[in-house]
This record gives sequence, structure tokens and C-alpha cells, in this order.
Amino acid sequence: MLDGPDVAVALQGGVRTRSDAWEFVRWFADAWMGRPVDPEDGFSADELAVVEADLGFELPTA
Repeated sequence: MLDGPDVAVALQGGVRTRSDAWEFVRWFADAWMGRPVDPEDGFSADELAVVEADLGFELPTA
């Protein structure tokens, strides 16, 4: 048995909206990593532009 968050319980009722999805992501990150998501966990627009140029296409907006 894996130790960690019970995703099946957290997703009871489904993810119906974008807000629900982000609520789940925040809950999962905090449950799994033991800390909430914070702005330093992301990437800058310049960093994303470099990756998009390497990939040859734009990533979808979150």
C-alpha cells in the first residue's frame, strides 16, 4: 500500500470546473510534498518562451 494522499477520496464527485481542478492540484501538492504550491514553483514568461521556441509551438494557457 502506498503512503500518501487518498486521491480517490479527494476526487469523489469529480472535477467539474477549472476552479475544482486547481483546488485539487493545490490540495495534492500540499498533501504529497508537505507544503503548499507557491509562486516560486512556477516559471517566468521568458523561461516559457525559450521552451516554446525549442518545441516549435506555444504551450496552452493554464
